[in-house]
Amino acid sequence: MRIDMVITEEEITLIEKLDASPKTLEWLREKPRTWEDFIESHSTWILKHAAAHLLTLAGRLRVARSVGSTEVCRGASHSGADRGSSGDDLGG
Repeated sequence: MRIDMVITEEEITLIEKLDASPKTLEWLREKPRTWEDFIESHSTWILKHAAAHLLTLAGRLRVARSVGSTEVCRGASHSGADRGSSGDDLGG
């Protein structure tokens, strides 16, 4: 996706599902808008939504790593050689 592409109705529907305000949705539907228009006009909403999504994702990764390390410890010899591989690559 390039930022100069026009936002489709399908994408507006997805934005709506992300709890965009009625005013934002009206603005998006008023005339064809590009992603660049949206970023310039609604950057605060985009950043707040992105931050909330990242916090949710970080929480899920912590849980996954916690569960993964528990599973590894149950079956490992505790020598250290078996630890750390489960979930360590989840971040990147």
